[in-house]
Amino acid sequence: MRAAETILLAERQADQGLSSRLRLQDRRQIDCAKTRNEEWLSLKLLADGLGLGDTDTFRWRPAGAADFVITFGEKIVTIQCTMAYDEPSDARFRAGHLYRKE
Repeated sequence: MRAAETILLAERQADQGLSSRLRLQDRRQIDCAKTRNEEWLSLKLLADGLGLGDTDTFRWRPAGAADFVITFGEKIVTIQCTMAYDEPSDARFRAGHLYRKE
């Protein structure tokens, strides 16, 4: 995952159009944008913060009870990754309703 992010960073720096499309999370333009931005990137930040090494593993389980199962050393940790959206004061829908309406 870290190697893929390094390559993607170089590609985004070389192509601002690609960088913009990735931020938009439009599945019609980039199939993996939403998943990468909301789940994989969060997992990478967590792994970096915990100091996990390249030999530690994870399984992505988008249909399971936990999005990720991380194995490091003798430990197994399950992670549910949820994207929090900003809720402006004049929002049409309140928290918890936005996802259903999308």
